Amino acid sequence: MTELWLFIIVGALAVAAAVMMLLSENAIHSALFLIVTMVSIAVLFLMLNSPFLAMIQITVYAGAIMVLFIFVIMLLGAEKLGLADPGPIKSRFRWFTPVALALALALLFTAGISTLQGNIDEKTPPLAPGEVRVVNASNSGPLDVYVGSRLIASSLPFGEATEFTNFEAGQYIVSVRPVSGREVTTTYLPADGMFTNIVAYGSGEMPQVALVEQNFAAVARDGDTRVTIFNGIGSAAAVSLVDSRSLDTNTDQYVNTIITSIPASTSASIDTPSGEVNWRFIDTTSPSNTLVDLTAQPFTTHQNSLLVLTDQERSDNASRLLPVIISTTALPEFGSPRSIGFSLLTQFLLPFQVLGLLLLAGMVGVIVITHREMRPSRKIQQRRKVSRSLTNVISAQVGQDVSEEDLPQLPQPEPDTEPEPAS
Repeated sequence: MTELWLFIIVGALAVAAAVMMLLSENAIHSALFLIVTMVSIAVLFLMLNSPFLAMIQITVYAGAIMVLFIFVIMLLGAEKLGLADPGPIKSRFRWFTPVALALALALLFTAGISTLQGNIDEKTPPLAPGEVRVVNASNSGPLDVYVGSRLIASSLPFGEATEFTNFEAGQYIVSVRPVSGREVTTTYLPADGMFTNIVAYGSGEMPQVALVEQNFAAVARDGDTRVTIFNGIGSAAAVSLVDSRSLDTNTDQYVNTIITSIPASTSASIDTPSGEVNWRFIDTTSPSNTLVDLTAQPFTTHQNSLLVLTDQERSDNASRLLPVIISTTALPEFGSPRSIGFSLLTQFLLPFQVLGLLLLAGMVGVIVITHREMRPSRKIQQRRKVSRSLTNVISAQVGQDVSEEDLPQLPQPEPDTEPEPAS
C-alpha cells in the first residue's frame, strides 16, 4: 500500500511538472520544471528496483542534457522573450492548446478504459510458448531427433546441443534416432514459459532419453550463475556434490557438501558465485569413490549451464565418466539495465533510432523558432539613389534656374612643383 501511494505522489508530481513546463512563459522556468520531471522519473526507476537507470536519469538527463538546454537558452536570450509583448507571433501557435488538450484527453481515456477492464495487479503477461532443445550426451553416435513430425536435430554429435525451438501446447512424440542404433521414443508435453532439454545419455547402441527442465530466470544475487546438474551415470544409484577443497584428511570425509544426493536420471539446480569451482561428484553410498572431478572448472556470470554426468565407452570396451557442459546466456532480470538494453538493441532498435532523430529534429526546430523570434522588427532603411543632377535639385529649391557657373566652386589644389636641380 505504501508503494502505491508513493507511486501516486511521484507520478502526480512528474505530470504536474511536465504541465508547468509547457505552460510557463519563461524558458528558464520551463527548463527547471523539466528537471523536476526527470528527477521524478528517476524515483520511479528506483521503485522498479533499477538503481542504475535512476542514477543515469539524474546524471545524464537532469544533469548534462539540461545544462546543455539552459546553455542554449541563455546563449540565445530566450529567457527574455516571455517579458516582452509577443505581438502577432503568438497568434501563429494558437493551435498548440487544442492539440495538447486533445492528446491529454485521449491519454486519460485510454488509461481509464484499461483501469475499468479489471484489476491490473491480478493480470500477468502471457508466457511464451514452451521451448525445447536436444543435448547429445550418449555414446550412440550422431543423433537425428524428431518432435512430432518436425526435425529439430540432424546428425548431432556427442557433447553438442541444438538451439531452443518453440512448440505450442499439445502432446508430441519425441523420436531419437541414432545413426547406428535403435530408435527411442518418449512423450513431450510443452508448458508455456518452460525450457526443456531432451537429453540422450548412456552408452550402448540404444541411448536413454530424459526430459530435463531448466530455469532461465534471473539469479537472486548479482554475480551468481545457475547450474542444472543431471545424473546420467548408470553405475551409481545416486551422486553427491562436494567441495574438493573441504576434504578432511583425518576422517577422509568432505566437510562441505553442496548437494546431498542426486538420484539417477534426475536433475538438481544450484546457484553459485561465478568463477572457477572445485567440485567433486562422489558416490552417495561410498563417499571415498570419486566419480567425476571438476577442479578449476569455470562458470561465467550471466549464463545458465546444463551439466550432464554420463558414461562414455572407450576403444578398449571400457567406460569412463565425464561431464557434458552446455552454457547458455541467462535471461536478464526484468527492469535491469541488461534487460532494457537487450530489448532496445534487438526488438526496438529501429523505433529507438527514429525517436532519437525526432528528438534531434525537435531541438533544432526549437532553436530555429527562438532565433526567428529574437530578430529585430525594424526594417533597415536603404539609401535611395539620386536620379537628378545637383543643379536641378537646387533650382527646385530656390525657385529659379541655376547654371553650373553659379554654383560655388571648390578651390582647386595647386599642383606640386619640384625645384629644378642646380646646374
